[in-house]
Amino acid sequence: MMTRLFLALSVLIATVGSMTAQQPLSLMLGRKIKEFDRYKYSTKQSDQQQMLTKLPSGQVLDSSSIRIVDLVAIVDVKTVTVEGEEREKVLEIRQFDVSTDGVSHQYLPKGTKVNCVFSDSGSVFTIAGKPPADSVVMILNDIIHREGGEKTGRILGTTKPVKTGDKWPMNIPALLSTIDKRMVRLDKKNVKGSVELLAVDTTEDRGVLAIVSGTAKATRVRPAGLDDLQLGDVHMSMAFTLTVPIDNRLPPAGSSSVVAMDIPARMKTPDGSTIQLQIRSIRKQESRFDR
Repeated sequence: MMTRLFLALSVLIATVGSMTAQQPLSLMLGRKIKEFDRYKYSTKQSDQQQMLTKLPSGQVLDSSSIRIVDLVAIVDVKTVTVEGEEREKVLEIRQFDVSTDGVSHQYLPKGTKVNCVFSDSGSVFTIAGKPPADSVVMILNDIIHREGGEKTGRILGTTKPVKTGDKWPMNIPALLSTIDKRMVRLDKKNVKGSVELLAVDTTEDRGVLAIVSGTAKATRVRPAGLDDLQLGDVHMSMAFTLTVPIDNRLPPAGSSSVVAMDIPARMKTPDGSTIQLQIRSIRKQESRFDR
């Protein structure tokens, strides 16, 4: 129920060496993807749910579950939008494993080709012209996104040159425009966020990279699918990191995100007693793009 509330964004990559930016940088965080681009996409996502239940007797029950997805694929970009955002791409699977509470399964075998088509109405995934199983589609929707374009730049970017340690406000309306209102509703007056240039690092194989981090916190969140519960003040926190080459012509190198939601709730039993619930959901994703 809670595992599809979030849209993920951003980054953490292995670096060697580090240097402080001496001169302010004009960073364009929205990077275009080109048709016929080809890259290796590696991503790992963990989705953890925990629920504490206090029964009318005073007994407290603790239940939790965790799902971990590991995917590695070679991506061939077929078409893009005018903003440089992917419209259609093909993934050739190198690894696609899903572990649920410690039990691991291979979801698709190595060599499987997945065609991905993106539009404002959603994503369509096919294998050899046919849709895969619903369980596979659900996870693909969680971990495969249309890369590139201006959205990330509008959320995290700034028009001013910046140096390491500089902070600026996050574009909250742009952030909210990416969240599926069918899953969770946020009021912009209850969301605060900021962005920081964390570092300018040099890597062995990718040259000089800028690492930008954004954090946002929201109160009075209204998650979907919980109409049978009396909700307290639901809190949501979001942390995004984006790693881009300082050469604005080059696409992103990686991204990561952590989205957490805390839901206090009450539920009435048929005899009129009250059950108290504390639900916590944490989704983490780290992605790397190698060209």
